[in-house]
Amino acid sequence: MLSDAEALTLTTDNWTSLMTESYIAVTCHFITSDFRLDSRLLHCNKFTERHTAENWVRDLMAVVCEWSVDNKLQDVVTDSTANIAQ
Repeated sequence: MLSDAEALTLTTDNWTSLMTESYIAVTCHFITSDFRLDSRLLHCNKFTERHTAENWVRDLMAVVCEWSVDNKLQDVVTDSTANIAQ
């Protein structure tokens, strides 16, 4: 489905579980060929690095490369927490 999308936007969030394990999720949003809004979870893993903007960008870029969507990426939306909005 992503190969058919002309453009896409990513949303991402980091959170800590009740067991104090950190996670990162990346979701892709796009319009299908029949003009429906669709979303797909691309990544949801433990985040073992320090919660810095540099580490977050490195992880996000790995997802972008893994899914080969860098040429279609229009925007990335986050919750603008202090560690991301540096």
